[in-house]
Amino acid sequence: MADPQAAPTDGVPEEASAAVGAEPDVGRPQLAAAEPHSCSGTDGVESESEPAETTWWNSSASFRWLRLLEEWHDAAAAGEKFAERCAVCMKELHATCSAALSAEEFRVAPFDWTPDVILEAFGSTEQGTALEISDLDVRMTFEQFEVYGKERQLKYLKGIRANPGERFQVRMLIEEAKIPLLRLIFDGQLEVDLSMGGAMAGNRDAEEDAPSVDQPLRALLASAINGDAAVRFVRLVKAFAKASSLVDAHLGLPSSTSWTCLAIAFLQLEGCIPPGQEVLRSASDDTAEDAAATGSTANGDGSEDRAPRPIRRLWPVDISPGLLCRFLAFIEKLSLKPMKVSLSEGRCSPARPWTNSGQRSPPLFLEHPVPTESRSWLNLAQSLTWPGWKQVRYHCSEAKKEFLPPQASATDAAQERAAARAAKRLFAGGVPPGKGPDAAGCDNADAAAAVATPDTPEEGSSNGAAKKPRQDVF
Repeated sequence: MADPQAAPTDGVPEEASAAVGAEPDVGRPQLAAAEPHSCSGTDGVESESEPAETTWWNSSASFRWLRLLEEWHDAAAAGEKFAERCAVCMKELHATCSAALSAEEFRVAPFDWTPDVILEAFGSTEQGTALEISDLDVRMTFEQFEVYGKERQLKYLKGIRANPGERFQVRMLIEEAKIPLLRLIFDGQLEVDLSMGGAMAGNRDAEEDAPSVDQPLRALLASAINGDAAVRFVRLVKAFAKASSLVDAHLGLPSSTSWTCLAIAFLQLEGCIPPGQEVLRSASDDTAEDAAATGSTANGDGSEDRAPRPIRRLWPVDISPGLLCRFLAFIEKLSLKPMKVSLSEGRCSPARPWTNSGQRSPPLFLEHPVPTESRSWLNLAQSLTWPGWKQVRYHCSEAKKEFLPPQASATDAAQERAAARAAKRLFAGGVPPGKGPDAAGCDNADAAAAVATPDTPEEGSSNGAAKKPRQDVF
């Protein structure tokens, strides 16, 4: 881990639950003098009670956790076969949509032609955070014109539903959503969410331009000292959310992109990722420097009239059970009242409980990572409902307990098996069937014992000792 003395005083790892408290504006946490990753109470102050013996896992179990997290990530992350499957799917989907919309009812009078289909993928596949069980999000528009209006979009989606081709199976058409969605399955294994939109990549300023979210999120993850670890952390978060059935915008739960934004917001509070406005400014400065090198600047002589670029020193993303435990506490605290999350400013702040019209405020306002005047109203988590957010809080609260060790007197082997079982409960549903560490990460010889052996002070003893309740480190 990086030397705490070398870290900045305005953006360092701290207890995430303390970062989202009752203060009117929660910024970047301050550096703890002795222990930057210390666990504190939910009110942001250190607990006065004496630490229990079961404060954390012993050294062998801690190393076992690190291996387990790496193994479960590798099992969940999308690989080359997934990318190839998506590429083939996009090609077949284009042919299918073109054939379905070549019917007479879709001919445009008086020109006597049918629209030419344009498809564009967006979401996790473009953000670089896809899992093996992720779906493929695709938007469709036409070369000749753009399609706005719910009824007009439904007309074309129903045409594709009526003629899905041989390789696609129709799951459902969600008509009641703000943006109608046709759910398909490609070759019986890849789920496809097809929707219609307005402008594509050629018009990034459109207010409803969903793909414009993907590249800023990718740039934020790449801005970390170890960008690959930041991406791996996001994938683990999404694997947990998938395993807990907490990803479905049409059921009032966070979308996959919402989980990515929340993971990035947490890493910003941990001091691992800078605010989005700094990333954007840095990218602009790099462009200006490239222009200056060729002499094509506004001054005409290669000079630049701008302030020196500020340098922010960041913590590396250190994937560990402690980091994931703090993330769960962050979500748990974030869901207690209406909150606004700004990736651009790298902060979370309370929102007003009521809107100007007298309605209850949405549980979460996820600001666009590159907010503009036209996007100031856009909430990336607009489909999230209070019941769905309450469900997320419950699952995160329960999952947080999985990262707590059984008891101090348990043997190293018992703690390692407990870690393996906990990791399986957290992530097994987020990987394809049959993948993941064998027997929850246990060696074959210990597979049965991992299920049958009780976590008592004396493992396997008959003294009837009850398991000591886990103590919440938060």
